Amino acid sequence: GSLQGVATSSPGGVIPPGGVNNPPTLLNFTGPGLVQRNGGVFPDVWQSRANDPEGVLLTYTFAWGDGKTDTYTAQSSVYVFPEPTHIYTAAGNYLIRVNISDGTNNITAPLNVTVLP
Repeated sequence: GSLQGVATSSPGGVIPPGGVNNPPTLLNFTGPGLVQRNGGVFPDVWQSRANDPEGVLLTYTFAWGDGKTDTYTAQSSVYVFPEPTHIYTAAGNYLIRVNISDGTNNITAPLNVTVLP
């Protein structure tokens, strides 16, 4: 897959003193590009890391492309990040999206996965 982050703003966060709240920075979004339908011997694991300039708690929402989502919360750090697993029940090509939010700003990154029959 490829790594591209798109930053957007949404209401609801707390702006730090000085009035500037910078968006999180996407450090990586990786995972298998090819998986077995209904899982394999080992779970398929994806990983996303982000860092927030203000160091706030980040919310990661993974939209798996099959109608299911998972949400995780992690402290902004290069060492603390979600490593979700997901099992696809139907073969095909899926576009996974991770949305990372600091409560005010969001970044989104896509990743493609092919599920074998």
